[in-house]
Amino acid sequence: MCRLYKAYILPHLEYCCPLLLGAGRRQVKKLEDANNYILRSILGYGKHTPYDHLLNMAGIRTLEERRKFQALVLVYKCIRKEASRYIEQFFKIKICK
Repeated sequence: MCRLYKAYILPHLEYCCPLLLGAGRRQVKKLEDANNYILRSILGYGKHTPYDHLLNMAGIRTLEERRKFQALVLVYKCIRKEASRYIEQFFKIKICK
């Protein structure tokens, strides 16, 4: 079930995830609550199971942590000139010696 979750559900929750870094607390909480409900349902746990336990069972981090990681990967690719040109234009790299 975890493989199906990671293949079919998680990509929908992470769509454009670096753009969601500026989202408000309410929207972030709604996404995390939806993820919590989905994990509880597919893993067969009750409402009182801690969210951290469900994340450990699935072998993933919170959606917020995953968004931050993806944003850092995007910046890294821009610095190394591995990202799309239109994304690289958002970053002004200043070389200090």
